[in-house]
Amino acid sequence: EGADITVGPNGNIYVVWPIHDSWNYYSVYEDAIGFSMSTNGGNNWTVSQRVLNIQGIRGFWFHKNPEGIGIQVTSWPSIEVNNGIIYIVWTDRRYGDPDILLSKSTDVGITWSTPVRVNQDQLGNGIDQWLPNLSINSDGVISVIFYDSRNDQNNQLTEVYIAQSLDNGTTFKD
Repeated sequence: EGADITVGPNGNIYVVWPIHDSWNYYSVYEDAIGFSMSTNGGNNWTVSQRVLNIQGIRGFWFHKNPEGIGIQVTSWPSIEVNNGIIYIVWTDRRYGDPDILLSKSTDVGITWSTPVRVNQDQLGNGIDQWLPNLSINSDGVISVIFYDSRNDQNNQLTEVYIAQSLDNGTTFKD
């Protein structure tokens, strides 16, 4: 559930997905991000790897709907490749509430950078950001679009935000 796939300029295919160490349909968070790649058009794949441990958000958020109907949320990762660098974004609650994080690999997925927080609201403020999607333009500008509730003190109303990085994902500005 929740895989994302991209093709690099050299034809390599990259895929990421959330990993669940145990399973319960209603309440188990994602524990990691899995990664695999193919260098021959998908005929063969590298051994699947657990590349990043995360604190996922999978479940139903009832606080978003005053009617009490929950919305299903997950930490589905999004992946892109630019100039030989593989980028992944996902939703993570390691700082106390759901935030958007990014990690990158400069060695074809063997190692991954320490995650960078993409959303720029106050850390640990109890506000939700989730469901990111990643895009990189021809100039190397990294854009991450995501849902965000920072402008509602009740953390219910949701807007769409975009954060961009001009320095290969080192820093972001909303």
